[in-house]
Amino acid sequence: CPTWSATLTPRKIALLVVAATCVCAAAGLAALELYFRATFRLHPPIAQDDPDTIYALRPGRVVRDHSPGDFDVEYRINSLGARDDPFGAQKSPKTLRVLGMGDSYTFGVGVAHDESFLEVLEKDLKQHLNKNVEVLNFGVSGWGTAHELAFMQKRGLALHPDLILADMMMPVMS
Repeated sequence: CPTWSATLTPRKIALLVVAATCVCAAAGLAALELYFRATFRLHPPIAQDDPDTIYALRPGRVVRDHSPGDFDVEYRINSLGARDDPFGAQKSPKTLRVLGMGDSYTFGVGVAHDESFLEVLEKDLKQHLNKNVEVLNFGVSGWGTAHELAFMQKRGLALHPDLILADMMMPVMS
């Protein structure tokens, strides 16, 4: 009866090393997948693939998001894919319409709809201008300038905004 070590040729050892490496890599990738799914703020049910911006908010979705001890909020996406109250694609002639675009700060991750900075801006403009104002919240977590530009060109301008507000976060350099 040959010993176990005598049956291990250099080729078999190489195959075992490759197999063990693949198993370890797969386990590591699975752990990373679970980590990112658990911590990534943009929940899959609220987003969808988009041919122009890669991904966008899914119209008509309602999603609850919470961070224990920090926030518990509900996100409502309207029929045009904005985290906003319903509004029409056509604006009335006497309405000032502001198109807001940006990332998770613009979207308002962790805050109620009426606490997002675009909603606060809308209320302040209505009060100070004494006219009908719509500030549309097309913020999407993870969006950057290229996403915003693509959205503006393909769909944003069709909403006939009087003003476009693009929120851009600059990296902090130390």
